[in-house]
Amino acid sequence: IDEKTVEARGVTPLAPLFAEIAAIDGPAALATYIGRAAGRGITVPVALYVYPDARNSSYYVAYADQDGLGMPNRDYYLKTEAEYAGFRTKYVAYLSKLLTLAGEKDTDARAARILELETKIATAQWTPVEDRDPVKTYNKNSLASAAELAPEFDWTAWFAATGLPAGDFV
Repeated sequence: IDEKTVEARGVTPLAPLFAEIAAIDGPAALATYIGRAAGRGITVPVALYVYPDARNSSYYVAYADQDGLGMPNRDYYLKTEAEYAGFRTKYVAYLSKLLTLAGEKDTDARAARILELETKIATAQWTPVEDRDPVKTYNKNSLASAAELAPEFDWTAWFAATGLPAGDFV
């Protein structure tokens, strides 16, 4: 790795990604960004994976899964034990430092808002045990059925942005 060049460039290579995020102006644009980012391997609230179908391994299927947290899972945001409170304190300090290194302003307040948003996401997610349940997590959907389950999310825009051909997903 050419560390000198990497250090000299700083966050400049991320400018196009920051511009994409800044351009999000509504639910369809957010779903499009989440789909595009998931396809690039960027952590977003709705992750995308392609694996053999858990019920018929002769073909592959797209899996949508909960994601989007900077810490390992929802427990880090929701458990009240001192150990988890400490993780959250250290996480906010880490986020603040990243924002500072990126040249942002008001980094402590922004880091606190990031934690608040991720906590809201974590609240809606399944526990780690629930997320490993092969019966509970196998929910094959079409775009239409997904839209009925979560009408506030633009599944059509999301799926189009993933780059996968339209079809069912789990």
